[in-house]
Amino acid sequence: NLSDPVYQRRGLELMLASGKTPPEQIGMFNFFVGNLAYNAGDHPAARAALQAALDAGYTENDPRGLIIESYFQQELIAEGLAFMKQQADALVAAGGEVPEIWLLRGLQRAYDADKPAEANEVARMLVHYHPTQQNWVRSLQVVNAVNPLEAPAQLGLYSLMRETQDRWERLGRARASVPANTGEFGQRLDAARQRLESIQSSLAAA
Repeated sequence: NLSDPVYQRRGLELMLASGKTPPEQIGMFNFFVGNLAYNAGDHPAARAALQAALDAGYTENDPRGLIIESYFQQELIAEGLAFMKQQADALVAAGGEVPEIWLLRGLQRAYDADKPAEANEVARMLVHYHPTQQNWVRSLQVVNAVNPLEAPAQLGLYSLMRETQDRWERLGRARASVPANTGEFGQRLDAARQRLESIQSSLAAA
């Protein structure tokens, strides 16, 4: 039955193993194999095929994101987050943009797994690459939730959360004059990022 995913995967694997697959289709075929393996719960095989797709230059349908999720599905949270950061750094170095969905998913899984160091890093990346109001709120809430903070750090984080909310509210009220205020607002966001990083550094050193 050609509609059976098992036979579909096997057929694609045989075509790739034959060496007769057109070079321009190798990446796509490997992606399909990886996707079928992922859907079957065969996550190590999925990662191998998806990496082969990437190695062949295939980037459609976000094979990197599927590799990240394959780690998460096996509860290999640290490994998935490490791969995510590696790929994010590579994208930025190449002038690309880090997908927001990677960071949101990574933040959630780091929180679920109660991994403070990883959650802190993903929160930093999220507000750096996608500094929306909602992402600031998410990041600060997760940092607060997963870190055992001493009173001064707790107060500092609450202050930062309040200041961030106030700044976004002021920006909303001043929409008409955003061009004149963009530089100042950017500076304030940078200062807020630095404060968040300072809090995270103190946690790492504790």
